Amino acid sequence: MSQMWLYVVIAAGVCGLAVVLAVRRSLLIVTVAGASMEPTYRDGDRLLVSRRRRPVVGAVVVLRQAALAGAAAAAAVHRNPYLVKRLVALPGDAVPDAVLPALDRPAGTEVPEPLEAAAPAPRAAALVPAGSMVVLGDSPHSVDSRAWGLLPLRHVVGVVVADLRTADR
Repeated sequence: MSQMWLYVVIAAGVCGLAVVLAVRRSLLIVTVAGASMEPTYRDGDRLLVSRRRRPVVGAVVVLRQAALAGAAAAAAVHRNPYLVKRLVALPGDAVPDAVLPALDRPAGTEVPEPLEAAAPAPRAAALVPAGSMVVLGDSPHSVDSRAWGLLPLRHVVGVVVADLRTADR
């Protein structure tokens, strides 16, 4: 009979481990770093992210920060490897006017400061190409597609499904 208990304990442990691994593959907890998503999310807020949910326009998505080139992004990765932004356009959608100047800048050139000062030149409506997206922070001072232009969809880690902030906020 004691050997039977050993098998039960081992089976329960294996099942528990399988559940933990399945949850880790599909869910992630991310801490917001910075003010780019204010007022929706503040620095330090914790978010539950689904790695399996398909991103849709209007959803808040989490991106791999290391995927964005540049020294500022590389330095910030040490603080938080993820960025939280709102998805505003998918393939086939019109590129928002605020992002058009970023499409006209050669890669690697300085972003005009402030970003709002760069008025888009009149041009025909541009559409987001296949495999790309446009993301913006909720704050007008966010560094996002207004600076980076179009981003590859493959940089999306997941979609925010819950805000885990404390009740006192």
